[in-house]
Amino acid sequence: MEKKSYLIFNFLLLTSFSSALAGQEFIYPIAEVNDDLIMMVHQKAYDDLELLLWDRHEGTACRELTSMFIPSCVQLLPGKKAFSFIDRGRIRIKSFQKRAPRTIDIYEPIYGILLMKWLTDEQFYFVGKHYGKLSMFLCDTANRGSAIYCLTNRDGFDYVYPCKVNNNLFCVSKDPLQNYAIAMIEWSPRLYEKAESLDLISKQVLIKHDKPLCFLEMENESLGFVLECLEYEQSSEFLSFSCLALNSINDSWSLTKLFEFKIPSKFLIGTDKDRVYETIAPFVPRYTQDWIYYVSYDDASKNCTIQRYNRQLCTVEYLTDTSRSIADLSHVFSPLIIKDMLYCGYLFNEKTPSAFRGFNQKFMHVDPATGIIRCRLPQVCLGATDHDCGCFG
Repeated sequence: MEKKSYLIFNFLLLTSFSSALAGQEFIYPIAEVNDDLIMMVHQKAYDDLELLLWDRHEGTACRELTSMFIPSCVQLLPGKKAFSFIDRGRIRIKSFQKRAPRTIDIYEPIYGILLMKWLTDEQFYFVGKHYGKLSMFLCDTANRGSAIYCLTNRDGFDYVYPCKVNNNLFCVSKDPLQNYAIAMIEWSPRLYEKAESLDLISKQVLIKHDKPLCFLEMENESLGFVLECLEYEQSSEFLSFSCLALNSINDSWSLTKLFEFKIPSKFLIGTDKDRVYETIAPFVPRYTQDWIYYVSYDDASKNCTIQRYNRQLCTVEYLTDTSRSIADLSHVFSPLIIKDMLYCGYLFNEKTPSAFRGFNQKFMHVDPATGIIRCRLPQVCLGATDHDCGCFG
């Protein structure tokens, strides 16, 4: 494994913190709460983020958190009455009906929490540092406490990007020699205090790989997708990735390259004034039954644009005509699909043309009298036959 590839992988996985500098602003959608409301992140500076609840029909938004929090890995709970986020390594949960979030206290020697996923409104699994290695755990909050269960063995491996499918937990693993693999682990939670006294949890290595892997997503027990981080040169303006399909046929697993995409390196590993706080997370592909929607830098428009891969035809197409759409004016990313509409995040800076800055020559406006926030997002009509209805909604 190339050392520079390993270093860039670790940088994308782990969020670092530093002081805020004035620079570019990013706004992007996170999740659909209901038919009207969408959760969005507004990054005003590198470590100055606010979480907004946006009414996509009215074009108005309200803040869900005070400025004392830095929300990342925002997750809507299954019941859609609350959401969780990671705030500088600590897990917090906020109900939409309450003013302040509560903190999930973990007293076991687990730190650097990241990459959590909810099973129910009371249980979630997550990745955290444990005795110097990244491991996977289950947390049960049913009694307002935080009962912690181990999901992996203490075997010297790093385990990241977990995906539970039925009674198995798929993940990316990395051994002490920096060799990567995709593993399948038996879903057998062990209460933390008793984990060491029980038999080892069953683990199967499905396939080994010679490049860093990240953001594993399983569609079912025999099909998934994972991103491959390609070799990075320090002088390069872009970070390149491949989207790979993980398939099982007759118990034999394979990785097949589907397409490549590239992201300006300044957004992921640049200076604080240019960097996205959540690094690559807002640029990760979105998977549907027929399509894979993803972000890639377009050389013609010199901006990030939304593209999609046809899973049946194995072809790539642009969703917007770069000569006429918002993609010709600003970077767009973080596609969120709601029915036949795709909502995109975008970059705002002093070079953004005034015609696209929204109210009062700005892309976001706060009414000084009422405090109401008005903002817009680029939209793409997925039902359009010409694939070109890029506009601000």
